[in-house]
Amino acid sequence: MYIFKTYRKAVEVINSCEDLQQLNVARSYVSFWYKAHAKDSTYYNMDNVLEALHKNLNNFLYIKKHKIIRDE
Repeated sequence: MYIFKTYRKAVEVINSCEDLQQLNVARSYVSFWYKAHAKDSTYYNMDNVLEALHKNLNNFLYIKKHKIIRDE
């Protein structure tokens, strides 16, 4: 399981967004990331870690959205 490597990739995807359309794609990527790792998290007993990382990604999305809106 490469949860931390793919987490860093998700953060990079969010940081690379320059407009709201790209941010919506990043939101889809985060959703896919969560679903892909949710299958393995129960097996490896990492539910709390997965939830915390997913919450952080959603916070990054929220912050990036407001930065984009502010800069337009």
